[in-house]
Amino acid sequence: MVLKKYKINADSIKMTTSLMAGNHQFYLDDSIEAGGEDKGMHPLNAFLGILAGSLNNFAHIIATKKKFELKGIEFNVEAQLDPRVIEVEDAVSPSFETITIYAEVDTPESNKKIQELKKDTESRCPLFNLIIGSEIELESTWVKKS
Repeated sequence: MVLKKYKINADSIKMTTSLMAGNHQFYLDDSIEAGGEDKGMHPLNAFLGILAGSLNNFAHIIATKKKFELKGIEFNVEAQLDPRVIEVEDAVSPSFETITIYAEVDTPESNKKIQELKKDTESRCPLFNLIIGSEIELESTWVKKS
């Protein structure tokens, strides 16, 4: 078996990081108030968005293989972090305390089938499993879009 490689190149000036993956570029930054230039999303928000994107991609791959009619998923992902983590002197956990995922699944499939898709997706998503393997409290709810 040959492992698939994922790669990005990052170039940073002050708090702004330019990321390239193949032909795709995006920026991570912080607000002007926090010392950044506000050229891109905060890295922690980007992490949450990337988690949602990864779950979405895996859900669509699995849905296709299982002949599950999936039109789309709207994710809302929130995390809580002790703000003292930026203070070097404070001994607090640098991890998110909690991550909450709420997904509205646009499908004619049953709620039971949605929960099966959720289970299969979460068990195969590498980013989700990084969180499961950590000390972060994780709550994930998938419901049928009304």
